[in-house]
Amino acid sequence: MFRINFHCKRFFCKAVKWAVLGMIPIASLTSCDFWSKKKCEWYITPDLDRRSLAKPGWATVCLKNYRLGKQKCYMTIRIETAESLINKPIRYADMDVDETTMPRVIHSAKACQN
Repeated sequence: MFRINFHCKRFFCKAVKWAVLGMIPIASLTSCDFWSKKKCEWYITPDLDRRSLAKPGWATVCLKNYRLGKQKCYMTIRIETAESLINKPIRYADMDVDETTMPRVIHSAKACQN
């Protein structure tokens, strides 16, 4: 972390300091979708390294966002559903994921209409 040292005795300097520090929480609140979970930027891709975790009839997958460079693995999905969604853009927020299990289970997901 970085440390901000504001030592000023003038009124103008103090006003600027409080204005800057007051804008930080407001700026963080306005960027509600920081991880792009509501955008059609996520892709379901096969996860061949963890295929031993899947039950018969299920496939292990990763959710990838190539724009952000993020991925979420340790997920399983039914093979029929996975075949229709592989490498198609989806919204992370629209998926029905059971996050209480490990690996996580994707119950439903819908491809975005472009």
